[in-house]
Amino acid sequence: LLNGGAKISLKESLTSLPKPLNDFEIALPEEEEEAEQDEKKRSLVEDQQDVDEMTVEERRRAAQEKWKRENQVIQRALPRPGGINTSILRSNLGDFQLTSPRLW
Repeated sequence: LLNGGAKISLKESLTSLPKPLNDFEIALPEEEEEAEQDEKKRSLVEDQQDVDEMTVEERRRAAQEKWKRENQVIQRALPRPGGINTSILRSNLGDFQLTSPRLW
């Protein structure tokens, strides 16, 4: 493909190129080192007391969330009726119905 003279000139031009410098330093970012340390900490077995404390804390948070969802009467510990006598309520209504045209 290439004749002898072209081959020799190509080799001479390639040898005249500077030698490559392979001075590379590989440095890991600090974030990765911290992530590795965190992973090592997680891989350790947790103390049972710490696990129990976290469980108690989770239960406390769940109870607090449940308390926030309760209505104001329960939150303020206001008195609530013990029982409702529905026969008295219905007798007061009589034949009154919500869909009655008398409302309009």
